[in-house]
Amino acid sequence: FHLTQHYAQRLFHTHEEIIQAQMEILRRLMIASEYRDGNTRQHTNRVGKYSEEIALAYGMSAGDAKLLGLAAQLHDIGKVGIPDAVLLKPGMLDSMDRMMMQEHVNIGGRLLEGGNTKLMQMCAEIVWAHHERWDGKGYPAQVAGEDIPLAGRIVAVADVFDALSS
Repeated sequence: FHLTQHYAQRLFHTHEEIIQAQMEILRRLMIASEYRDGNTRQHTNRVGKYSEEIALAYGMSAGDAKLLGLAAQLHDIGKVGIPDAVLLKPGMLDSMDRMMMQEHVNIGGRLLEGGNTKLMQMCAEIVWAHHERWDGKGYPAQVAGEDIPLAGRIVAVADVFDALSS
């Protein structure tokens, strides 16, 4: 009995270490994106918080909503590959700049795709889907309606809400 209890405790601690490692990787990726744009952290934190709240209101379990809120914070990670002249440009972007800015989805998607954990899989799904639109006129794949993954739809709403309100 004591040996089983000992192994169960070790397994629990190992599981906790794995979760902490995932969280640390997530935080470090967010810090990397902040080096490009100092406003990024505030935005990503708010989008994560709003996404979790929307997911809970939608009826997701607390655990899934928390996971979505964490994953949402990497929705713009691909901006690390966008030139400063475009990323930090004041005012409106012209059509070429807009096309270049849209590449952040492809960059981020390629960076995160193929993950083995539920968290990384959700991060990639969100990155690929958060600029798709219900009418199919979004990017990068012009996915429409319920074909857009729910996590991507939730983060899209949170992202737009934050952009409009801050």
